[in-house]
Amino acid sequence: MHGRFYAFHRDVTAGELPHSVEVEPAWLQGQEKQLPALDDFHIAASTALAGTEIDTIDTTGMMLESALVAKAVLLPIGLAAPLLMAQMSAVEAWPVLRNRANTMHLTDQLPHLWDFLRAVGTNGLENLLVDPAIVVDGTAAFVRQRKALLSDILPQHQTHAALRQCATPIRIPSSSNPPTVPTPGSIVDLESASHTSQPDDTQNKSELFEDSTHIFIYTDTFKHSDGTYHPVGFIHRLYAYIIIFFQYLLYLGVALLQIQENKRNDPFLVPIVTNDCPYTGTVKLESLTCPTFENHLEVFASFLTAIFIVTFYILPDIMGSIILMKIPDKNAKIAAVLILIGAMTATFSAWSFVSTLSNFNEGGASAVEVFLGCVGIVFIHDLDEKLRSALNRVNNPLMIFLLVIVWNVFFYFVASAIAPIFT
Repeated sequence: MHGRFYAFHRDVTAGELPHSVEVEPAWLQGQEKQLPALDDFHIAASTALAGTEIDTIDTTGMMLESALVAKAVLLPIGLAAPLLMAQMSAVEAWPVLRNRANTMHLTDQLPHLWDFLRAVGTNGLENLLVDPAIVVDGTAAFVRQRKALLSDILPQHQTHAALRQCATPIRIPSSSNPPTVPTPGSIVDLESASHTSQPDDTQNKSELFEDSTHIFIYTDTFKHSDGTYHPVGFIHRLYAYIIIFFQYLLYLGVALLQIQENKRNDPFLVPIVTNDCPYTGTVKLESLTCPTFENHLEVFASFLTAIFIVTFYILPDIMGSIILMKIPDKNAKIAAVLILIGAMTATFSAWSFVSTLSNFNEGGASAVEVFLGCVGIVFIHDLDEKLRSALNRVNNPLMIFLLVIVWNVFFYFVASAIAPIFT
């Protein structure tokens, strides 16, 4: 019997040449055709300029078949099997293969490559999957037929070095959003499909909040200042949670304290003309005047300026939390929620602080006071980045905790000793 096998599609064209490959049971499961037992055949393939030689050994009948497979099986760029196995359409596979062709200086063969992608597909442009019903029997007749077909499509002049480079494995990125199928035979229209792969989630996670302790909540490694990568430990995660909840408290504390301060102080200032009461010590009612609102525009401008400054500072946190929310990872979603709550708390604090301080309807604080109030909110917002910067400069995260304690205790005693001198 002829050794029927799918290995032609799975191994020979999978970029694994010139290695000998055994067929794994996992791949054979679920196939529609009855295949020989695993021990019934073995593939020994060697790359040559004219093509690939496949030796099929049937251990039961000790039958040996040798045949030349068209060199197009290896041309250009690993050919079809990597994209066949990745279940990619011709349009999805095109950018990957085209870029590989450019690196091999085979741009003149791009039209032939596109024709090949269309030819090997069982359903034209829409599908390049290997049909389980298509079984390669390894006979010389099949090989000659396949070689004749591909020889009409692909060029006949490739160097031996190019063949070897074509046989190296390549990574085919997956895409959940395939590009629009171009007009058949059109190479120009395929340029729009040059970037179809989605961003890698791991890469996105490592780049988001790279300069903040927030990154410790959802990653397992972080980049140190010396360029090396270190594992995220329990202390790192503890710092991240402590600093973000500490920011919550500061934001709310600033807002509540300012509201209470505003209630204790009477915002209505009534000027008194002291010349009216030099002898009696009393004030006539008609001498009392209400404040003017000549600084109306000044307060309004400072109000908007301060609010927009705070908003622009927390905008990266808002966008970053939205991106993290889309990542299918529990820790990433937890970090996204915590960061978004922090952004909302900071905004609430800024609005409460600025509105009570400016007293827009009463003509209250000056523009400088309004601006400095929002600067304080911004300082609180940057605490996580300052802690992250400090952690970048030590190998042991506990050193930060000890340094904070020792530093403040030292200056407490210094201040206590110096204070009596000036009082």
